[in-house]
Amino acid sequence: MTTHRTAVERLLPPKLRRNLALKLDEHLHLHMPSRPRRRISLVDGVSAAGAKSPVHAFSIAAALPVFTSTLSQLARSGLRELTTAGVFLLIESPEGQHFLVEVGAPQEPAPSIRVTSGPTVDALSRALTRIAAPPRKKRTELRLLRVAALHLYALWRPGPGGQENGVFVPYGANFARVKPGRICSFSNFEKTLQSAAMLLILGWYERYEHEQRSRVPSPRTATSSRSGKV
Repeated sequence: MTTHRTAVERLLPPKLRRNLALKLDEHLHLHMPSRPRRRISLVDGVSAAGAKSPVHAFSIAAALPVFTSTLSQLARSGLRELTTAGVFLLIESPEGQHFLVEVGAPQEPAPSIRVTSGPTVDALSRALTRIAAPPRKKRTELRLLRVAALHLYALWRPGPGGQENGVFVPYGANFARVKPGRICSFSNFEKTLQSAAMLLILGWYERYEHEQRSRVPSPRTATSSRSGKV
């Protein structure tokens, strides 16, 4: 995997990069207490091989701007009303272990930062390899789509002629029942998510109607109650 250098430079100013390294160090110290405590530096994937201290250098394998949608937006307009929601960073240690760093809003003075590791992060790494553009094709900046209500995360590679020509690769189980690792065209993926959003909203509405009906006494019960009074 190679880093989009322009994306890293644009999304990660130097101060934020230092804060990310501190958060990553805290995560390692908490989950790997036997590991020697050493200062971590973050470098992009291109320059990691030339770093003077490879033990300290964690490479940024991918910087993914996050786009998200609510269920109502998805049901109404498909993937046409997306909003930006921070950035996901895939970090690789010198030993080859992967970490996911979620940055809430990089432009804010103190953005939220969350570090995770484990099977889901490994699935993201495999999805990145799967969605990589062929060498002869023009590379475009990768994105990440998140629909929290569907528990869906998918890599997104827009097409050179516009987003409608792009492809998605979801990773991890999701309520839209899209197979993780499958390459999906924009139009098919949009239809699948739109249908899943509509079904989920309809299910909520049906449960609401059922609850409302259960709270209203039936006419027969109401009559019996009145007839029992003296």
